[in-house]
Amino acid sequence: MTTHSAANAGIVFSQIPEPFATESYQGGTYGVSQNDIGAAGTIYRENYSTSFDNFSFANDLTVTRFQWAGGYELINADGSTTASADSFTIGVYANDTTSGMSEPGAQLYSFDVGLASETKIAGVPGFYEYSAYVSPFAVAGGETYWFSVVANLDYLNNEWGLGYSDLGDDVSFQDIGQFAADPLTRVKDSVDYAFSVSAVPEPSTFVCFASMGLVIALRRRRCSTSTRKMRVA
Repeated sequence: MTTHSAANAGIVFSQIPEPFATESYQGGTYGVSQNDIGAAGTIYRENYSTSFDNFSFANDLTVTRFQWAGGYELINADGSTTASADSFTIGVYANDTTSGMSEPGAQLYSFDVGLASETKIAGVPGFYEYSAYVSPFAVAGGETYWFSVVANLDYLNNEWGLGYSDLGDDVSFQDIGQFAADPLTRVKDSVDYAFSVSAVPEPSTFVCFASMGLVIALRRRRCSTSTRKMRVA
């Protein structure tokens, strides 16, 4: 996994390769992560596959933005897609260790985002990059969180998946289920996904720094005033 500072972007946890290139895992280049909006009223499960990958930061921060890369199954000869997703749903989950290992637990946040940022990746047919700012939320330093992003797309027209990455700790999960009457099956994978999380210091940190700056400024002012008085005397 990669964590680095970026100018004007705060701290970034990133597993998006630069330049982006598809990774292969069990014969595929992405893990299906899709809500089948065409399945309503049928025997098939709507949200039939969700991919999860973990992220963490060393310090307490406020998350503001997510980026990710994913691909479509059905593409035309020119690299365009047969059908694009209607929207995406980002999920952030707590870390659950009750089973003896880290895995996605309770959902903490959910964000619905559109396709305004869908940008085709040059030289990689069917793959796109995405970016979405979200309502800021706090994460604790040293804690593990889980990211998911699900495409809202009719399965009969196309299939979307979160792209695999060569960056990370080789730990991820998928919740898979075909029929509405069946429970989801959780699968642990030795693969990483292409996503990034951008964060900034918590507002309280800014207040602390501002207060420190004010105290220093007052001390300097008092010192300067005392010096002038001594010189006058």
